[in-house]
Amino acid sequence: MSDVRQLINKQQPLSAAIRSDILQKAKENSYDDGKLPSEDELCVYYNVSRATIREALAILHREGFISKRHGKGTFINYSAVHAVMRFDLEIILPQILEQAGYTVSTKRAPLQVITDRNNLRSFYINSTINSQPVLEQLTKHIVKDGIAIITYNYFSYYDNLPVWDNCLNFKDMVNAVTGKTLSHTIQAFIPMLAPAEVAEAFRIEANPVIMWHQKHYTVDDEPVCESYVFFNPQIVLLHSLTRWL
Repeated sequence: MSDVRQLINKQQPLSAAIRSDILQKAKENSYDDGKLPSEDELCVYYNVSRATIREALAILHREGFISKRHGKGTFINYSAVHAVMRFDLEIILPQILEQAGYTVSTKRAPLQVITDRNNLRSFYINSTINSQPVLEQLTKHIVKDGIAIITYNYFSYYDNLPVWDNCLNFKDMVNAVTGKTLSHTIQAFIPMLAPAEVAEAFRIEANPVIMWHQKHYTVDDEPVCESYVFFNPQIVLLHSLTRWL
């Protein structure tokens, strides 16, 4: 028996902790022929209710990691387990790189106040942040082969620069900078020639890159932040999964 409460942290409910543990066991080939134990067996193993197990399995199914085979049981989809750099999962950017086995270090630059919108980056397009001035914050995710991901975050400017240095994730950063609660993000992928500063950081000259344009909204459906994410094409190859059954 495994008490799943030893797996949990303050940010993760029981079902999510079980989901993560099952996925880790799948990566370690811990299930004979890829078949998961029955719901009853999982309830006993993790010492939780059937409802919690079903919620964990539902998450795994939505993410494409498991499939039910009529009359046979629930099985691991190893094609999904071994797919790396998936951007369709609810993960933070360093985890995309960690999926591929990289050790990642993150460097966050201080907030910069931009008073003249003519000084904004050339890729700053279709903005929902209409205030002036704006705050710019640059984050770099670095692996042994160099800078893998660069993110430019933009926030509306407030009277005093906030204290945000100790934020562990992007959601906390948005809250610390704006005082708002992040609700959801609308995203678009835009191909372009690498802007000069991005090309220099990636050491790729003016090669094509993909920009991940993100517009972040509050629980009141108000725009609160905008992000421009660039992926080094020599390091990052993004994947996603579509669930049909």
